[in-house]
Amino acid sequence: MTFSLLVLSAFLGSVSKQHGLLLHLFPIALILVLVLRDRTNQVFVLASIFLLGAILSLSEEYWKYEKTGEVLVSNQQHFDYALNQYPGSIEKVELHTFKIFELFKDPFISETTSASLMSELFARTFFDYEWRFISPNRWSRNLGRIGLIVGLIWTIFFAYVIIHWLRIRLLVKLNIHEAVSLITPLTVALFFIVVPLLQTLRYPYFSSMKAMFMLSGVIMLILLIGSLTKENSGISRFCFPIITLNVIYGMCLVVSICLGIEISLNNLHGPLWPIPLQ
Repeated sequence: MTFSLLVLSAFLGSVSKQHGLLLHLFPIALILVLVLRDRTNQVFVLASIFLLGAILSLSEEYWKYEKTGEVLVSNQQHFDYALNQYPGSIEKVELHTFKIFELFKDPFISETTSASLMSELFARTFFDYEWRFISPNRWSRNLGRIGLIVGLIWTIFFAYVIIHWLRIRLLVKLNIHEAVSLITPLTVALFFIVVPLLQTLRYPYFSSMKAMFMLSGVIMLILLIGSLTKENSGISRFCFPIITLNVIYGMCLVVSICLGIEISLNNLHGPLWPIPLQ
């Protein structure tokens, strides 16, 4: 029953978002554990359930392929608003630069930073980089700089926790269950994080460099980091002040959205759904 719900969740995730197909890695991992434990009867039943869910998930993509002739078709193929977006070609995309100093000068989107994939993803994760909800002014720019500082603190903290954990775990021999339970969510999270890169390679526009594509992977990493901090009281004591800082920053963002969203809505571009739907 639990496995069926897992496959159902993967199916619903795949039909709601294209990269939700990655969720099928979780039932695959469970089947792999059973194969390694030589539980043939269980493997046959669960593999049948998984194949049913996978076929249903892929059927939608196959239908879209039949209609468009494009594998994993994107809505960017059917809206021309992105054609004039910067950088416009893969040759102009900067995959290896991180322009943190330029972002501090102007935390909103500009030609200086919009071609840098890592700069875009970082700024979009911790601030309204494309100013979809916040109107650019002196206050919001300073708030954006604070967001960048918060982002750097989180990045350093995450990196420290992972490096510390790896240094300890590499000295410990994990059993199959422990290894799969750790490697699977980490692998799925990393695949989700790679999605913006793949989308940018297909469509080299700043609108492809969305931190939203990474959201599921980031949530998994946060949960994983949270579980790792429990193993070390020295690290866990840093969680409260960082989270408190993040909450205060989040409250400031809400205030800024309330003050600037009317101006931002008037400057939104691209295809928008009419509300109420007609």
